[in-house]
Amino acid sequence: MNISDKTEIARGFIDSGQYRKAIDYLTGILSENGSEHPALILRGYAFFCTAEIEKAIADLTHAIEINPKADLAFWYLSEIFLQKTEYDKAREYIIRAIEIDSENINYIGDYAVIEQYLNNYSKSIELCTRILSAYPADLFALTTRGYGYLRLNDFNKAIADFERALIEDPQDAGNLNNLGFALIKNGEVKKAFKYLQLSIQIEPGFSYPYDNLGYLYYLDQDYSLALKNINTAIELDPSNSWAFKNRALVFTATGANDKAIKDLYTAKELGYAEDYDDEVDELIEKAKLAGKI
Repeated sequence: MNISDKTEIARGFIDSGQYRKAIDYLTGILSENGSEHPALILRGYAFFCTAEIEKAIADLTHAIEINPKADLAFWYLSEIFLQKTEYDKAREYIIRAIEIDSENINYIGDYAVIEQYLNNYSKSIELCTRILSAYPADLFALTTRGYGYLRLNDFNKAIADFERALIEDPQDAGNLNNLGFALIKNGEVKKAFKYLQLSIQIEPGFSYPYDNLGYLYYLDQDYSLALKNINTAIELDPSNSWAFKNRALVFTATGANDKAIKDLYTAKELGYAEDYDDEVDELIEKAKLAGKI
């Protein structure tokens, strides 16, 4: 059996989730020929899947030293650094992968996601548009571009992308929630209610539609139902910084300023201000001032 056939056997172990078996098998191949870069790439990926990150980086880096055109190795390194939240490094490696294979939509899609993490929403939109020019119904690109438009406050375009995504998958609770939120931001409150309710029906354990529904009730000054839904969102996901920020709005509106301040600090600790560049500090000062009156 030649090296190529053996590598395919190892790939089969990986595809079936037998990562340790793949690692052992690939280690056998590499003991015979340590410069076999496809085996290094596969073992590096298997190490990544077993959370042995340093070993994964070592194998993938070695594969690139042997073959500087190993686009898969660059892609897997990008995935590793994306997981490590080292977004600049992740971008560096995904760009290298795209330079080798410029038409690979998986690479382009990952590049779009990395640019969103770096708050470069216009670049992310450009990359998703590139995918959609070739694959107009690509669900991932529609969703990612819609989110980019949302963050740039281009709500009509965000709504259009989320609606197109829902044509492809009408049961996608995430995009039902995304569409509901975009409609809220666009002032289409009644329409938003329907999509948020449907998102909850499809996925009752999903925190964000409860939070957005609570925010809808807050806007309608129904503070009891607002608290009920936002509390559910926090119970489902205690790391949901949006929910703490929105509950603080309700507490402020009902005069519970100490509770509002506490929730705003929690939202800040969970990364709300960093992730969404919003008015948390301003709201904290307003709540403190209101508490003194």
